[in-house]
Amino acid sequence: MLGRTNAIQVIPKLNAPTVSLNESTLTITDGNNGNFTQSFDIYKNGSFLVNQTGTTYDVSSYVGAYFTALCKAEHFYDSNLSSSIQYNVILATPVISLSGDTLSWSAVTYSSSYRIYESTTLIAEITNTSVDLSTYFTSNGSHTLSVVAVGSPYTNSANSNTQTYERYTVSNNLTSCVSSNSSTIVTKGSSYNATFTATNGYYINYANVTMGGVTQSYTGATDGTASTGSISLTVSGAIVIAVTATYKLSSPTNLSLSGNILSWSAVSNATYYNIYVDGIMTINSVTTTSQSIVTLSSATHSVQVLAGNDNYLDSSLSTALTIYPIALTLTNVVKTSGATFIATTESIVVSASDGYNLPSTITVSGATYTWTQSTGTLVLSNPTGAVSVGITATAELIEETYITFSSVSSFTLNTYNTSKNWNGTLEYSTDTINWTTWSGTSISSAVSSGSYKLYVRGTGNSYINTLSLRTEGRWVLTGSNISCSGNINSLLDYSTVSLGGQPTMDMCCYCFMFYGCTSLTSAPSLPATTMTLRCYSNMFQDCTSLTTAPSLPATTLANYCCEAMFRGCTSLTSVPSLSATALADGCYREMFYGCTLIKLSTTQNTTYKNAYRIPTTDTGTDAGVSMASMFASTGGTFTGTPTINTTYYTSNTIV
Repeated sequence: MLGRTNAIQVIPKLNAPTVSLNESTLTITDGNNGNFTQSFDIYKNGSFLVNQTGTTYDVSSYVGAYFTALCKAEHFYDSNLSSSIQYNVILATPVISLSGDTLSWSAVTYSSSYRIYESTTLIAEITNTSVDLSTYFTSNGSHTLSVVAVGSPYTNSANSNTQTYERYTVSNNLTSCVSSNSSTIVTKGSSYNATFTATNGYYINYANVTMGGVTQSYTGATDGTASTGSISLTVSGAIVIAVTATYKLSSPTNLSLSGNILSWSAVSNATYYNIYVDGIMTINSVTTTSQSIVTLSSATHSVQVLAGNDNYLDSSLSTALTIYPIALTLTNVVKTSGATFIATTESIVVSASDGYNLPSTITVSGATYTWTQSTGTLVLSNPTGAVSVGITATAELIEETYITFSSVSSFTLNTYNTSKNWNGTLEYSTDTINWTTWSGTSISSAVSSGSYKLYVRGTGNSYINTLSLRTEGRWVLTGSNISCSGNINSLLDYSTVSLGGQPTMDMCCYCFMFYGCTSLTSAPSLPATTMTLRCYSNMFQDCTSLTTAPSLPATTLANYCCEAMFRGCTSLTSVPSLSATALADGCYREMFYGCTLIKLSTTQNTTYKNAYRIPTTDTGTDAGVSMASMFASTGGTFTGTPTINTTYYTSNTIV
């Protein structure tokens, strides 16, 4: 019997597959070329994951895992495991942008954080998709930045694109002002806005702004008229700011006008003031708070005042004060005080010329007014334009029954010895209506027709002074610029004068009467034609304000009748014609002695033009010493004693 042979079956082993990844798809390539293999076992990180017949598998849920596979088939040994392959996702690269201080990017899928690098240096890792770079870079400089997306188990992204972050310094050089922006570091491309505000009372008078060395625009006045200014920049370089504010003086206030004097309230720290008329500086460097404007043209003007100090800004011009001209049309009227311009209220005082009375009504246009006839006072107010004033005085009825003393200011009259030195009665009045007996004591003037007046008349007198009294009996006028008018003989007996007669004149009738009256400016008339012994001697001696001599119509002279009559009258500029032909002893002796403005010459020229002769006409006779030293110490080329019947020449007026 043949024996049986035991056969050995050989089981083949499959070839190992290869694996590859395309994104998240694991692909298995059969190592047996599609023959025999019936399925594939897939392993994750060395552990069985799944068996499938397909050659692809989605591994997106297993980021970072390692995968291998083997081939399986009946009647075959499993193949060896393939080489492993890792499913590793690389995060997308961020794209960064820069706007001002903010670095930003879009979110990267699977990223859990972002690393921010300056060049290669990590400066921060954050979870947001933007960052304020100013928190990391607080000084000026240039910084190159990039971002990397990070997310486990994914692979970090590549470095993003780069952005250059530039920061610049801001330098503020501010004087007496502040800035609304306190930043000292700014970012390129960012907006830099600042408002500058001057300290209270200060105004900006200088501003200069540069960026990267280039001058930039500044908004606001720099002439001292604005207290604020601003800049608005897009940063491209270092910013340098210089703004200076200086104290500005306050404008003058309370402008007013009184009697052509413009005044205002003082301004603190002002050292001078400039006055502007109609917008033009007319008067400058006034160091007080008032100024005369009398020199302005006669027109309506707008006046303003500016306060100044070389160490401060000039003030703005004050509120304008409108002033209007006052035009006066005066007939037989003299203005004694008052303004030529008016702003609100002005007073003008006038007086009537000698022999005239002020009117009860006047004409005024351009303002409201009040008129007081008795004092000659006009008060103007509320002007609406140029003011016109018309005042016409009327002639007064002059009756030669008293002499009148008159002045623009008050005065008094008394005899030197305060006694009655006449042999009859003298009366005085301030209105020519009410009369009071005078005893020689002090009596006062009163206002009448715009000036102060005092009237005196006499009854039953043949003399006013005596030779024995001489200067003790003289009249004393206390005041200034006092004129005297009227017939001197009214002091002897006014009723005789009123009837056209000549009262009796005793010797020394008026001698020394006004001796030393330095305030007397004009003399009464001396109409007597027949003189008495020493009747006018020394009558006006040393009346240094007397300018005009009264006429002397006398034809019959007496010894020493006019001796030293005007001696020492240093303001006298006229001489009386002397017509008497028979001179008496000493009648004109020292008559003009020391009258320095009386000037005579023996020859006629352009200065000495007026012929002067004693007597005026006909042939005269000299008593011997009639004219001794008549012109001694006078001011002409001829002085001393003149010769009778000889023509001289004078520069003076002959009355």
